[in-house]
Amino acid sequence: MTTYEVRMEGASQTLAAVTLAEALEEAREWARDGSWDTSEGTVWVSAYVIELEDGEESGESHTVSVTIEPDEPTCTESEHDWQSPLAIVGGIKENPGVWGHGGGIIMHEVCIHCGCEKITDTWAQDHDTGEQGLTSTRYDAGKYAAEVAALAESEDCYLGELTYEKNGHHALPIDGRDAIAVQCQIDALRERGAHHIRWSRNDNALVLVEASELRGLGERDAEAASR
Repeated sequence: MTTYEVRMEGASQTLAAVTLAEALEEAREWARDGSWDTSEGTVWVSAYVIELEDGEESGESHTVSVTIEPDEPTCTESEHDWQSPLAIVGGIKENPGVWGHGGGIIMHEVCIHCGCEKITDTWAQDHDTGEQGLTSTRYDAGKYAAEVAALAESEDCYLGELTYEKNGHHALPIDGRDAIAVQCQIDALRERGAHHIRWSRNDNALVLVEASELRGLGERDAEAASR
């Protein structure tokens, strides 16, 4: 058995191993067991393994690195359901919640159960070593709880009675301060086969959604229109 010392900032540990490979793996496990602050996301930890002979350093130092991922916050359901609703995460319809970052991307997702935000960065950097191109994850528990609650209420949204026609287009006024409601109605229009959808805002923050070539009212729409 050979004696090794594992060192990292503010701590050290002596271990015995038959081979260097075994010593390096034990060093990684020791580093993982440390108490690390992952409140800002993934952290990378490096430790140095040095062979000892009669208590003195012998041979070269070997570096081991480990990735410490943050724990997922507790969800209100049995597990998180990560999605990227455009009305919440922003971006473009084809790739909502995604922005370029260096040679990678930053992706924003939201748990539609509890509103926790998850941010994945595929061009993260280890500030201790300067290494780039790493992948990091960060969570913000409950950040969008109110938004996902509103989305849940409107996910089965339907078009209410169309108020009037304007220039041959069907028109529906919506409170423009509720971005989710606006997006929901636009999505509903698209599902109904609408084309040339446009919207405008008046002085009272009312968004007027207009669309042409709208298919006939469905059963749920007809029920709503008859109220």
